[in-house]
Amino acid sequence: MYTSNRGPLFNPDKVLESLSNLLLPEEVVLGIFRTLNTVLITDMRLLGFDLVYKRLNF
Repeated sequence: MYTSNRGPLFNPDKVLESLSNLLLPEEVVLGIFRTLNTVLITDMRLLGFDLVYKRLNF
């Protein structure tokens, strides 16, 4: 999995943990990018995740 950066305020593993119930059973995460929100790219779709409110953004 590719990630744009790692740091104390952005932990990709915690993002994946909070999104695990939203992913399909066979869905594989290819990359996580930190922008104003978090952008998650999987082999099936593109997700935007709002870290503050813990919800899908787009």
